[in-house]
Amino acid sequence: MNTSNGSENVEQFIRYLYEYESDRPIRNVGFVKVETADDCTTIHIHGKGLRLGEETALKLYLFYPEEQVPVCVYQGEVTNVNPTINYRLVYTSEDTGVPEHYEAIAGILLMSESGRRYAAVWSDALLRISELRIWQEEPIPVTITEEILQKVVQDQEETVEPEQTAGQEEKQDVEVPLTEEEIDRYIEPTKPQIRKIQRQEIAMLPRCEWRVANNSFLLHGYYNYHYLILLEEENQMWLGVPGIYHRREAKAAEVFGFTRFVQAEQDESEENEMFGYWCRKVRHMRSK
Repeated sequence: MNTSNGSENVEQFIRYLYEYESDRPIRNVGFVKVETADDCTTIHIHGKGLRLGEETALKLYLFYPEEQVPVCVYQGEVTNVNPTINYRLVYTSEDTGVPEHYEAIAGILLMSESGRRYAAVWSDALLRISELRIWQEEPIPVTITEEILQKVVQDQEETVEPEQTAGQEEKQDVEVPLTEEEIDRYIEPTKPQIRKIQRQEIAMLPRCEWRVANNSFLLHGYYNYHYLILLEEENQMWLGVPGIYHRREAKAAEVFGFTRFVQAEQDESEENEMFGYWCRKVRHMRSK
């Protein structure tokens, strides 16, 4: 079914969710409702009678076919699912490996640690589920994102009067000790409880926060450390990007909206480095 939302066309459809053995669906365990648009898709997953035994979590993947073999793109882990699952996944082209995969997505796959597999397929095409492949992200050269940050810092420094920078060129590589003012401004004295998340989990925040998933500073930290963090304190939610505190990094972080630095616990800190999280305030997560 196609509906129109302003200038945006939204396609809606329902597909059954089956448990698979090898390449054969053996029983129906529920259904999924899909609402897909040009730039965003929402999948409501409903199932019961999963028969997971003692297990209570499933890994969730989107997949697209390559010669009948599903290539699976990891979306996160769904917890507290036994014996039922009720979950909403929201994704964009940024969550499908590469943007070109967005229109090729052909279904979802749920997998347990013990090997149980459940899938909903958008079409009647045969898929060799037993031969599935996990999509691997190609590393993005750090130099590319470093150039972005360097340019931002340089743009900021160009506003400084020439006489203020005269004679300083030879000292650019010297790290000056942090002042108390900087410590008070950026370094948090307390250690809030921290929850690690993947970038696609930003979709669980209110829609107005989704744009931060493409923030250049966030992408820079995410591709270096492969995770983000959420922390909550005094009824406020913060999204954090892992990183090491330096003056240059602080300037770039502030330009991109990450104005707070929370130092990590001692066992997380890198030797001789001030490791922590550059944070920005976000609205509370939506309930599933």
